[in-house]
Amino acid sequence: MSVAAAAGAAVAISAGGAADAGGAARTAGENIGMPARRSAF
Repeated sequence: MSVAAAAGAAVAISAGGAADAGGAARTAGENIGMPARRSAF
């Protein structure tokens, strides 16, 4: 594998990991936020 291909793969993997982490954090925030909103009403 060329250096450019290896670097491209690493960037793609880290970008995917960031997207997964963002989605997980958003899901956790919604799970935490929903009961609080429900109890407020």
